[in-house]
Amino acid sequence: MSWLQYDTGTKLTKPSNVRATRAEIDLAESQIDTMPVERARKILTNLVLMHQHDQNFDMDTLERIKTFLHDEDVQNNPNDHEALIHAMRIEALLVTNNSPYAMVRGCVDVTDDMDMPSITFRMLLLGILACGIGSAINQIFSIRYPGISLDSSSVQLLACEPISVWSSPNTISDPAGKFLARILPAGQFTIFGKTFPFNPGPWNRKEHMLVTIMAMAGMGSPYITNIIFVQAMPKWYGETWAKNVGYQMLNTLGCNFAGIGIAGLCRTFLVHPSYCVWPGSLGTLALNRGFHQDEPGAVPGPRKKIYSWSRMKLFYVSFIAMFISFWLPNTFFTRLTFFNWIAWINPNNAELSRWTSTYNGIDLNPFPSLDWNHAFSISTPAFAVNNGFLGAFISLWVIVGVYYTNAYNTGYLPMMSNGTFTNKAKSYNVKEILGDNMRLDPKKFQAYLEPYMAASNIANYLFFFAKYTAGE
Repeated sequence: MSWLQYDTGTKLTKPSNVRATRAEIDLAESQIDTMPVERARKILTNLVLMHQHDQNFDMDTLERIKTFLHDEDVQNNPNDHEALIHAMRIEALLVTNNSPYAMVRGCVDVTDDMDMPSITFRMLLLGILACGIGSAINQIFSIRYPGISLDSSSVQLLACEPISVWSSPNTISDPAGKFLARILPAGQFTIFGKTFPFNPGPWNRKEHMLVTIMAMAGMGSPYITNIIFVQAMPKWYGETWAKNVGYQMLNTLGCNFAGIGIAGLCRTFLVHPSYCVWPGSLGTLALNRGFHQDEPGAVPGPRKKIYSWSRMKLFYVSFIAMFISFWLPNTFFTRLTFFNWIAWINPNNAELSRWTSTYNGIDLNPFPSLDWNHAFSISTPAFAVNNGFLGAFISLWVIVGVYYTNAYNTGYLPMMSNGTFTNKAKSYNVKEILGDNMRLDPKKFQAYLEPYMAASNIANYLFFFAKYTAGE
């Protein structure tokens, strides 16, 4: 992605004005006659109304559009601003025929090869295997802390096409898609009266993307399993009927189908509009594009540097670095996962532990972990990270206030804990207040008394109530 500017002859010269790739600019240039100035003004006027408060839209581009629309000198002396006007016509073409967001245009193609096969036997085989194996692994380790999960990026990597990573004859061998393309026989198969190819040739990007989509949809651990754990495990309710496979299947399917149905109803205003950007999906799309369309050549990057690595080389270097960052803490020195080095300075200082410890404190620590599992949130946009940090900072002082004022007797409990406690600061046993029908028994509740929560849990519910009532 680069900044490109036009001179009066509409030639590309030096970096500035339109944020787009060379291919996008060339395509827009070929259609420039279809975008007169007045039409561009109407399109960009609507664009400003729609995106003037949009944190995902480039603010510099928005300011140039406002200059084009409202600067009287631009309107009265168009010959003096020919480069700006031409750039805005290009911008109008980009937002009309593509996405208004440069980050989306950089990850998603607007053209489609209709002859490229997509639903094939090998795609269905890999997708079903990914869903089955991935969901089993994720479910088994879902109750581990910190959690270990197999995500769609892993499936995307295992199903990739061999690509030269280091700009040499050596390639990364494909362990799945390419292997099936090599061993499966040619032919066709029929499902519901429609015929699909069995092995149509080289493993392609559409098959690769569909396998990834199946993995994304099928590998996640349903929320309903947490309810099953609580109902079935002896530590909590210990209800034997909750161990019945039929109950678990129906409960899980019913919950998931309800969620999928609501998601389908929301597509009109959460997916279809161009301003609905889901940044988490852009990484998946960019990775898939990189596997099948690795564009060589140097590109400008942060700190005004020129980077010549291919996308695949950058991916594999990052992959190796992240693997080491995860493997070392979890294998050799597990204390690096919760790197409470400040509390180690004076282990007997309870006050220091409350402020700096990850376990039961508020974790005021500039380096709280060296485990990649705890660093996944850096993939979100900067404004989302900043919002999260601001919310955490405000919540910190709410928790501190609740704890040090001993509100709801929280001063006798750990400052940070998601558990419930008795009036003796012991773990609350919910079975002590349940009758034979596993319902609340008032007499047993009066004998065992109410549960107590830590300051962090009190603040958590406080913000829950605030959030829910704000949405009403």
